Amino acid sequence: MELFNILNDVKVIISKYLKDGKYNVILKSAKSIGIGFVDGDIDIIYKER
Repeated sequence: MELFNILNDVKVIISKYLKDGKYNVILKSAKSIGIGFVDGDIDIIYKER
């Protein structure tokens, strides 16, 4: 399904930004970052250590 392809693309974009983004420390100040659909599972792509 196309929505899941888009979801995977967004995961890749956010993961890259968390690694190399100019303001990644702002995102990393959160306890965790999850992505998914409201009616489905949420994938945690970042978790505070």
